[in-house]
Order: sequence, then C-alpha cells, then structure tokens
Amino acid sequence: MRRPPHPGHSPRVPHRKGGYFGPSNPELAGIWVSTNDGGENWSTVVQPYLPALSALSAHEDSDLWMVGEEGVVLKAQLNVASFTNTSDLRGVALTDASTAWVISNTTIWRTSDAGDTWGSAFNYATLGISSADHLEAIDFADSSDGWVVGKNSTIVHIDASADKFTWQGLGTDTYFRDVHAVSGSSAWAVGDGGAIVSYSDTAAQPWQSQTSETSADLRGVHFVDENTGWAVGADGTILKTTNGGW
Repeated sequence: MRRPPHPGHSPRVPHRKGGYFGPSNPELAGIWVSTNDGGENWSTVVQPYLPALSALSAHEDSDLWMVGEEGVVLKAQLNVASFTNTSDLRGVALTDASTAWVISNTTIWRTSDAGDTWGSAFNYATLGISSADHLEAIDFADSSDGWVVGKNSTIVHIDASADKFTWQGLGTDTYFRDVHAVSGSSAWAVGDGGAIVSYSDTAAQPWQSQTSETSADLRGVHFVDENTGWAVGADGTILKTTNGGW
C-alpha cells in the first residue's frame, strides 16, 4: 500500500478498497485525499478557502461528510450542510444516509434529515462533566450504539435508540484521540502516550487497557472486524492487530 500524499487524521474505510484521510496539520486546511483501490493510488482535493478540516466519515457508499473549524460541515462534492453554530467541530459519524452526529469540545449535535436541521443532543451539563474534559472523536457501530472520547480519559456511550448518554470515563488523565466500534459490544479507543483501551460488554470493567508497545501519541484507529485493526500515530507509527489486541 502506498502512503497517502499528505499526513492524515484518522482514516475512514467505508469498504475494503475505498478510504479517506483528512488533515491533522493545520497548514493543510481544506485538503483531503481518497483512494478507490485499497491505497495503491491516491487523489487529492484542495479547497484552500475552507477552515481547517478535523474529521470525516462515510456510511457504506453514501455521502462523505467532513467537519472542521468555525462550524463547517461538508458533504460529498463539497456541498455545505446547514449548520449555524460556529464552534470548532472535532468529529463526525454517520449512522445512515440521513443521520449524522457532530461534536465540538463540549457538545454533540445530531441531524436526521441529511443536514437540513440540527439539534443539540448532549452537552456537559447533561452528565455534570468538567468543561475541561473536552470531546475529541465519535464513532457509531450501528444506528444505536456509539461512543465519544476525549481529554482526561473521557468516554461517553450513546444509546441513540433511547437518547441516553452514559459516562464510562476511566478516571485518568489520558487524552483519547480516536475511537472505533465494530458492534455494540466491541470498540477501541487510542490516545497520547501509546494508550489503547478496548471495550467489551461482558467484562466486569467494560474498558480495559491494552499493551501497545509504543509510547508514540496515537491519533487514529480502525477495525474491519472484531480481530483485525490498525492504530496510527506520531512519527509514522502504524500498529496492526489480528486478535483484537496488541
């Protein structure tokens, strides 16, 4: 697999041959790259007039969505979705072609009409969390189960079917940078200092630390099933597991 033409944020892979990277470097604001052949070739889209993009998500073969600073929300072909809040957005996740979730440092918004209207689904006052524990990344396993992670080991489980938000933080100072879920019972989060934790709904302590064998800050994680996944991070770090752990 060839390296993408620009250093990226967390990868998103809607199918085995296609994937996307957005920028983690502010100097690459408005740049994203994509592949349709499993990474052999990459194409670059440059939109220098845009604020910095922070995250992107695609649901199977539906629209690609991207979010970034100043409340920018984009869909495939760079159509701007209606989003009037100007907070810097940190993450985005799609559960179907019409339903998307986006996060800022302190708030989660949701749309169920492909971005025409948005509602605030969660803020820190909901759970009494410190505003210093800001949110960083979001992912959904399906239309119901999702997780948000962030600073100070912030982990919030979302039960979208019941509009329920449950604090699952670990009580440490770990800065989690990304999260990925393959089912309502299996998920992983990665962060600074090589931190990797995994979720299992059958364990006495749902989130368990894993040995990553690196101290590099990890920025992205993605699994294709409950055993096979990758974590990427600083200094060109790429970790792969074939058993759900490192």
